[in-house]
Amino acid sequence: MDKIAELHENLLSSIIDQSPVSTWIADANGTNLRQNAACRKLFGIDRDEQTVGEYNLFADPVLKEQGFAGLIRSVFEDGDTVRFVIDYDFSKVVNAVIQHEDITDRKKMEDELKNLATHDALTGLYNRAFFEEEMRLLSKERKVSTGILVIDIDGLKYINDAFGHQQGDRMLLAFSKILTRTFRPSDVVARIGGDEFGVLIRDVDEFKIWSITERLRSNLNVHNKSLKGNRSPINISLGYSIKNDNSKTAEQTFKEADDMLLRDKIPKREDVRRSILNVLRTTMLEKDFITEEHMERIRDTTAAFGDIVKLNPTEMKAFVLATELHDIGKVVIPDQVMNKVEALTQEEFEIIKKHPEMGYRIAEATPETAHIAEYILHSHERWDGNGYPQGLKGEQIPLISRMIFIMDAYDVMTNDRHYRKALNKEEAILELKKNAGTQFDPELGDVFIDGVLLNN
Repeated sequence: MDKIAELHENLLSSIIDQSPVSTWIADANGTNLRQNAACRKLFGIDRDEQTVGEYNLFADPVLKEQGFAGLIRSVFEDGDTVRFVIDYDFSKVVNAVIQHEDITDRKKMEDELKNLATHDALTGLYNRAFFEEEMRLLSKERKVSTGILVIDIDGLKYINDAFGHQQGDRMLLAFSKILTRTFRPSDVVARIGGDEFGVLIRDVDEFKIWSITERLRSNLNVHNKSLKGNRSPINISLGYSIKNDNSKTAEQTFKEADDMLLRDKIPKREDVRRSILNVLRTTMLEKDFITEEHMERIRDTTAAFGDIVKLNPTEMKAFVLATELHDIGKVVIPDQVMNKVEALTQEEFEIIKKHPEMGYRIAEATPETAHIAEYILHSHERWDGNGYPQGLKGEQIPLISRMIFIMDAYDVMTNDRHYRKALNKEEAILELKKNAGTQFDPELGDVFIDGVLLNN
């Protein structure tokens, strides 16, 4: 072998030995010439072994057919790609070079990218792009009766705004599982909007698609009955239509289903709002921020206080509701902070102080409570301006917020807390008088003491 050929072969050998790609070289007679370190590691073989696993290169029918020439690829079930490369050495022997490349991670990434292109990241259902492509294909189909079902989750925006998107996401995931249980694997079930879902169901008639919607409602009822604690029930509106005429487009069918959904949704809007309000109350009860007894006491005291201050009927309703829900922002405060027995750190106290703003956001999100949002926001402001969140002073604080602050302080003082025993009525009245003009509106404080507390 001349110097150039020897140098060339040494360079090639060095590249093969250091390559991360598993490489096995055999001559034209099937004699094993060498394996690099990656090959030995892949197959678990010793340096001097003459075979690579149980694979017989020269028994491969494809190789025989190709006459030991060319580039051949085959993908095995374990995710490995095996590349057979036939080449000459620098003398006279024809070498078979087998390179094994582990493409498991690459295939996994490719599959994930394909999945992301067609599926919703949160729910795992098909996404809008895939649904629209299936709609396009549906328009070309002939003699196929296909139903389109569209579904909205009622009040999801209120849930997101009131309790945060994590709560809304949990609801979306729960509903997605219900959809998966309800429909066949062959049906196209997709999330086509924030709170909207679409389903394509082939080979249906009017009775069959109606039966499917009833099964969906039944599965939803089972889910809602199983809920515990302060979790919100899932309510839906739906519509459907069938493309059973070649002159009718998929777009027309979808619009008919969407129109039916709208007719289903409109009458329930007030019910949805009331349901959200009930969820707010239930959440406070479940988290033990208030009790039924507390609510009853507040209602009685609120009515008496409002009468003396001469609130009109609209103001009275707002006063009662705002008093009941003024601490609703605490539902999003971490339990480990709200239920802490030891003294709060400054950082934890700052978290607690955010609850009026959180309560404002929750109340603003729901039409049933939006009109009391400002009263909730300012229900912890002090007469001297040292309250929170905005440090309002005196009559800058809304009247109803000042009334709530006095009533709440009295109720807190006269009921046991984990950090202290309750004061009796007389002791609590002394505290109210002591803090009049600093914490409390002095005039309203006197009205509350003389007209409400000392009259009962």
